[in-house]
Amino acid sequence: MHLVRLELNNYRRFEEVTVEFPDGVVGMIGPNGAGKSSLVEAIAWALYGNEVARSSKEEIKRLGAPPSESCYVILDFEMNGDNYRVVRELKGVSNTADAAVFINQRPQARGVTASSELIEKTLGMDWKSFLVSFFARQRELNALTEYQPAKRIEVLSRMLGIERIESAIKMLRQDKRDCQTKLETTRGFMVDVNQLQQQLQIKQSQQLELKSKIGQKEVSLKQTQSEFGKLSQEFVLSKSRRETFTTLQKESEVRQSQLQGMTEQIRGLVNEKEEILNLIPLQEELKPYLEKHSQLAQGLLEQEKLKQKSSTRKSLEEQIKAHQELLRQDQNRLKALESDLALVEKIQKIHQENIQRLLQIESELEKQQQQFNLSSAEEKSVNDQIKKLQQQLQRIEELGPESLCDRCLRPLGKDFDQIREHILEETEKLNSQRQTLTSKREQEFQNIQKTKADKEKVQNQKDLYQGKLKQLEQASLELQNLQQRIAQSSLNLDNFSKACQQLGTEQYQPEIHLQLQEELRRVEGKKQEYLQVSEKIKTLPQMEKKLREMENKKRELEQDLARITVNLNQLGFDLGQFQRKETELEQKRQQVHQSQLDLKDFRFAELALSQEIRQIEEKIKENQLFQKQVQDLEEQRRYLERLDSIMADFKLHLIGRIRPALSAITKGLIAEMTEGKYTDLELDENYEIYIYDSGQKFGLERFSGGEKDLANLCLRLAISLLISQSAGTEFSFIVLDEIFGSQDQQRKESILKALGNLRNRFRQIILITHIEDIKDQVESLINVVENPDGTSRIEANLAYD
Repeated sequence: MHLVRLELNNYRRFEEVTVEFPDGVVGMIGPNGAGKSSLVEAIAWALYGNEVARSSKEEIKRLGAPPSESCYVILDFEMNGDNYRVVRELKGVSNTADAAVFINQRPQARGVTASSELIEKTLGMDWKSFLVSFFARQRELNALTEYQPAKRIEVLSRMLGIERIESAIKMLRQDKRDCQTKLETTRGFMVDVNQLQQQLQIKQSQQLELKSKIGQKEVSLKQTQSEFGKLSQEFVLSKSRRETFTTLQKESEVRQSQLQGMTEQIRGLVNEKEEILNLIPLQEELKPYLEKHSQLAQGLLEQEKLKQKSSTRKSLEEQIKAHQELLRQDQNRLKALESDLALVEKIQKIHQENIQRLLQIESELEKQQQQFNLSSAEEKSVNDQIKKLQQQLQRIEELGPESLCDRCLRPLGKDFDQIREHILEETEKLNSQRQTLTSKREQEFQNIQKTKADKEKVQNQKDLYQGKLKQLEQASLELQNLQQRIAQSSLNLDNFSKACQQLGTEQYQPEIHLQLQEELRRVEGKKQEYLQVSEKIKTLPQMEKKLREMENKKRELEQDLARITVNLNQLGFDLGQFQRKETELEQKRQQVHQSQLDLKDFRFAELALSQEIRQIEEKIKENQLFQKQVQDLEEQRRYLERLDSIMADFKLHLIGRIRPALSAITKGLIAEMTEGKYTDLELDENYEIYIYDSGQKFGLERFSGGEKDLANLCLRLAISLLISQSAGTEFSFIVLDEIFGSQDQQRKESILKALGNLRNRFRQIILITHIEDIKDQVESLINVVENPDGTSRIEANLAYD
């Protein structure tokens, strides 16, 4: 696998970046946090997706990118003579994932799952194996020598994939325990089949006996139902005669009741007729009161009219007095308003002068405020610089002269005092500048307060005269209204005087009015009594007609009652005989019902026995299934026990093969990187490195720091080669992340020279570091630079001869 090109858009810190990967030793430099590791992570993310990311997919998209824009990575690489392009993308506001794989410019996979599966199948490894194969870090190199043997074996097992075999063995043994539990549980469900067979025979015998009883009960029920049918037919005829008897009897009772009611109504009408005939003399006696009532009502109406005119005349006289007083007040107010309106022009002139003065003060205040804001911002900037310098000084003093730089990992040493003195001098200069700015800002603040006081004074004068102008505007409107009201009041006075003259001079007499009211009330009673008597006398003809109709209806009811009595005598119905037949029929019905209940109980018992028989038969079948499951589980347990033994042997075999293979590859690498100085090397069972020098074996503690780091690097590269070989995939590139650590210049040059000797093994060797002094010792350089807005860019991709 050979890297060709990487294109990033809105990925991590990169807005839009394209990287061309040259061959040879390539240095990728830049400050910590600039995004060097993000470039390498983008290669793995394009191939395998979010599983390899250090954060959630929401944090992969560049901070500050528009929500509608996509985040994507395009990786071009060559493998086995084919050109591959992998595209992975996060789309839209919801960051929907998508991916595609092209081989020789033809689409081969679409979608996240399909693309990841194709890449894993093509490379022959999952994302964990891929990272271990091509990406080596300084902490992994240190772990090879600094960890205790047990921890070192654990780390190497994880890197080489042996831990997955151990995980498989644990899962296999858990399956074996689960199988044993199922086997014991299934055996617990099994029962005695012979006992079930005995129960089945007993239940079947009881079922045959019940079926015999059911047949006998069915015959008895049919006979009883036949007898019940004959009695029912005889009872139907009796019931019909009884219904006829009941109907005639009810009709007789109804006619008797109607006849009695009719007799009482006729008696009442006769009495009421006699009362009305006695009212005729009274009607003639009350008749003269009708004419007298009409005369009194007319006189009372004349008195009501005189009373209304008297009230109207009094109201008009009061309104005339009120309008005269209002007219006098309005004329006085009109003179006062004409005097006030003479001052309008003078007040308007003073008001305009106040407005102009206020505009001048506001303009001056705005200029003063702008200058004050500039001074405040300048003072805040100086305060921020002082705070930053104080924080730097505190951090340096906490580190001390013997600590390491957090960027280059070199001791501060003699530079400590010089850095500290420089920060103190800068802080003193800024303090002096801050005092000057503070005095300036305070003076500007006082000027602003004075101008605000002048503004307030002029504003008060403006408001005062503006209020006076509004009052004069209202006075002008009031003047117009008064003139109209005076004219209207004069007109109303003329109208009121004319209305009083039209009412005349006739006077209202209350005592005559009262006398007429009392006399009318007395005559009103006599009039109402006459009307009531007259209404009753008018009903006399209708009453006589109704009386004749009721006497005719009474004769018809007497005839119906006689006919019904004859029919009842001819029917000859015996109620006692009917009741005896009804009792006999009910007893036979109870016998039928009881026989049906007995038959239902027998059938229910037979059904219950059938269910019990089926349950026993099902238990027998279920027990047979349990026997088959026990046999299968015993076979599965034997299989798992055999597989457990095979997997354990395989693990031992694999470990036994990996260590010699790893030793052989490491030995070849160190021979190449030392140009034949060290040609023999071995790893013991704890993966401790031993190097042969002049035919004698030595541990790493015997060699210099540079040689020790070189041996660790060779072992780490051997791990990458071994994993890629086991996957059947040849990687022509390796990424080494911050492998120089705290090494001096000589060690770095030694490692870089040794890496140059691996060109026949790795076509591309990418070194990630924040140490810039290696740029003259690599063949190509990728410089990652931070932009002021927080994004990063690739400044140059240079090749050195």
